[in-house]
Amino acid sequence: MAKKPVKYYVVDAFTDSAFKGNPAAVCLLEEEKDIQWLQSLAAEFNISETCYLIPIHGTSVPRFGLRWFTPTAEVVVKSGKDVTEVQPEFDAIIKCPGMGVIVTGVAPPESGFDIYSRYFCPKFGIDEASARGGVLNLHVDEQKQRVYLRGKAITVMEGCVLV
Repeated sequence: MAKKPVKYYVVDAFTDSAFKGNPAAVCLLEEEKDIQWLQSLAAEFNISETCYLIPIHGTSVPRFGLRWFTPTAEVVVKSGKDVTEVQPEFDAIIKCPGMGVIVTGVAPPESGFDIYSRYFCPKFGIDEASARGGVLNLHVDEQKQRVYLRGKAITVMEGCVLV
């Protein structure tokens, strides 16, 4: 049993209706966990993406590390430059399971954004999906020890991981 339960949420992103958007599990960690634990929990959730927010200590403003896992592997987050310059091999993407491939990376500080994402879906005739311009706002309430994400998404489940 874990020393302290890990709070999690399952959200449907890019929607304001339950069971309509892209589901993701979001886990709020108090400290880094080993990769086997992270991967095992993502496999247990068994949804396309599990996100782990880990506080970064020693900064003047609250900051968090972010790691993403599918049920079978960690999603390596590239730099924003790598994402904007990615030239996918569509023949390789077509052979991948699932509908397509999402490439996400950290945005440069001067951009005003936290991440860049691109979506490729050649199986369905969409070499690259058009940008939606979705924005999420982050607010940290240190007194209540809460992080607020604002944008189109709906929480459909919440709970605690006990192991």
